Amino acid sequence: MSKAVLGVGSAHGDDQIGWHLVDCLSQLDQVNNFEFEKISAPGGSLIDCFRRYDQILLIDAGELGLKAGEFSFIEKADEYLLVGDSQPTHFSSHSLGVVDAYRLAQQLQIPLPQISLFLVQIEHTDTMAPISNALQMRIADYIQRVERFVSDNI
Repeated sequence: MSKAVLGVGSAHGDDQIGWHLVDCLSQLDQVNNFEFEKISAPGGSLIDCFRRYDQILLIDAGELGLKAGEFSFIEKADEYLLVGDSQPTHFSSHSLGVVDAYRLAQQLQIPLPQISLFLVQIEHTDTMAPISNALQMRIADYIQRVERFVSDNI
């Protein structure tokens, strides 16, 4: 079974957290059964990942309605990603978000992998700014939680 941890992001403020966590996690010894990729914007590159992997842990920053730096972990997120259009699911800070890419892949009849989501509440996405202190202070927590998921799914 092919497995991946994907960090979705950009170079703008807290939107870098997915990339940063992928860089940190890829250095750990116990995660060698996973591939690690940084995705610049979901769209086509995320759909391509759906084709290549059987199981994906997707890390993204977005507007979740939480306090800056808090996170939500959704294991087996299929139902979350396919909720009715009347329910708000646009958490991503990208124009074509994760939910949109997932729904597009489904409409294109692309076999969908098992997806889990690790979502971090942003404080800001200022152009070319560093990750905010609110998120920087929680990086060890994020790594520990994602590492636990990865070790449970090797």
